[in-house]
Amino acid sequence: MRLRGVGLIAQGAISQSFLARVPAFLNRLTLLMNPRPQVAARMTNALRAGRSVHTYAGLQQMKSIWVLVGEDLLDTAAAGLADSIRLQGRTVILCKTIRNSADFTPLHLAGARVATLFMMPEADERIFIVEGHPIAVSEVTAILHEANRKVMVLRPATKPLYISGLHLSAHLLLPWFGAAVESFRLAGLSRPEATLAVQAIASAALRAYIRAGEKALPREEAFHMQRFLEQSREQIRQVNPRLAEFYDADAGMWLNMVGGKRFWKGNKAAKTFAAAAAEHLAGDPSNGG
Repeated sequence: MRLRGVGLIAQGAISQSFLARVPAFLNRLTLLMNPRPQVAARMTNALRAGRSVHTYAGLQQMKSIWVLVGEDLLDTAAAGLADSIRLQGRTVILCKTIRNSADFTPLHLAGARVATLFMMPEADERIFIVEGHPIAVSEVTAILHEANRKVMVLRPATKPLYISGLHLSAHLLLPWFGAAVESFRLAGLSRPEATLAVQAIASAALRAYIRAGEKALPREEAFHMQRFLEQSREQIRQVNPRLAEFYDADAGMWLNMVGGKRFWKGNKAAKTFAAAAAEHLAGDPSNGG
C-alpha cells in the first residue's frame, strides 16, 4: 500500500487552533479523524480542508498523522492509533504537548517516527518548538517554514529542560520582581514609580546579559554587594523578614556566579542525556526505512 497525505486526529475547537492558521498544513490535510462523525464533519467544514473519518483505521493510507487533542487524551489517541494501524514508515506529530516524544511507547513500538510540537509562549504563533525523530522534525520544519514560522529544534528527550527555561524566564521571576517592587515601596516610592524602576532596571540587565552572557555580571560589584549584605541584612530583616530572605538568596546566587568558574555546568550533562535519548531512538523500529 502506498502511503500518502496528511491525517489529523482532532478534538476541541479546531477552528481556533494554531493549525487553522497554517495554510501550508491545511493545503496538505487529507483526512480529519474524530470518533463522532458529526463532529468530524463540522471540523472539516470549519477548516475548509480534508475529508472526515471517525475511526483510527480510517487513517490507514496517511503517511503523516498529526494529533491535536488535550493532554489528558494523548495516551488514548496514541494507543488507539498504534492498535489500529501499522505505523512503520509513518510520522506522528503530537501537538501542544509538554511531554517528550520518547514518552509515547506504543507509537515507537509500532514503528512510528514521533515528534512533538509546541508553541513558544508570548510569540503570537510565530515561533514553534519541535523535538523528536529527525525525519519527523524535518517534516514539521518544512511545513512551518513554508508558512513563514520560525522553528527551534530541541535535542531529543530534553523537553523538561525547555519547560524549566520557560518557568525560570516567566513565572519564577515574578516573586523577585515583587520583592524588588516591595523594596522600592518600603523606601518611599509609589507603586507606579516602583514598577517603572523595576521595568527599566530589569530590561537593562537582560539586554546586558544578551550581549555578554555571564560577563555582564560586574565582578567589581561583588565586593560592594558583600559589604552591603553584611551591613544591611539586619535592617532589612527588621522591616520585612520575607524580603530579607529573598534578598539573601538572590544575592548569594549572584555572588556565586561572579566567583570565578561558570555557575551553570549542566550543558555537558544535557548533551550526554540527549545522546542517550538519540541512541534509544536509533534502536526503535521507527528509525529504520
